[in-house]
Amino acid sequence: MDPATAMGMVMKQSRPSKTLPLWDIHSHVLPGIDDGSKNWDITMQMMMESWKSGVRTIVATPHHLPWKDPIPGAQIKALCEEARARFQDKYEHFMRVLPGQELYYHSGLTDDLATGKCLTLNDTDVVLVEFSTKVTYEDLLRDLRELEQAGYTVILAHLERYACLRESMEYVEELLDEGVLLQSNVQEAGSSLFDKDQRWLRRLYKDRLIQFVASDMHNLTVRRPITIEDVDWFRKSVDRRYFDELFRKNAEELIL
Repeated sequence: MDPATAMGMVMKQSRPSKTLPLWDIHSHVLPGIDDGSKNWDITMQMMMESWKSGVRTIVATPHHLPWKDPIPGAQIKALCEEARARFQDKYEHFMRVLPGQELYYHSGLTDDLATGKCLTLNDTDVVLVEFSTKVTYEDLLRDLRELEQAGYTVILAHLERYACLRESMEYVEELLDEGVLLQSNVQEAGSSLFDKDQRWLRRLYKDRLIQFVASDMHNLTVRRPITIEDVDWFRKSVDRRYFDELFRKNAEELIL
């Protein structure tokens, strides 16, 4: 399937990336606002690791969770600007930091969006949405349709976490036919070839069924920024045009 149709248009660092500039549309880089970065020092290190890998735009996506008080959008936007300014002052490098949120799906999510309790990505109509990993495919499809019928372009966060999608490749194709866009976490792609779930994910890349790769970074270790090794793996594993779509082109077309 052509991903353009699906879109509806719509820590080792040793050498510089050969491809610039890259995007990271899913991150928990803002300090002290959710379960991501704990302080400004960690935020700066996360941003620098990203910069070394060729990333020049980070979308900050702190969690919006129905069981917690909403984070004011003005606070997220102010922290994004502060992160950009601090990074430029500290390293004399430019990193664009755009506001957004990772939205946990619940029955009141469309109301939360309509009333401004949570953010789209960079004030567009694009939303990054996550679900319980135990969601059934029927519920997933119904809830994604609800968001799209409300006028939003939906990016499904870290699709590899939803066991229901591995039950049938037709499920993935149906989501794309519905206009849903798919994001995978960068760390998942280069794992063992002997893991059946990793083979499934690589098949999606082979068939060009994923539209975005992102870090979902929370820290500097297990849930880390994009590394040069990640970038190199993708440059070797997919063709140049698809690489550009995954890391830059699709994001620029939708989120700027």
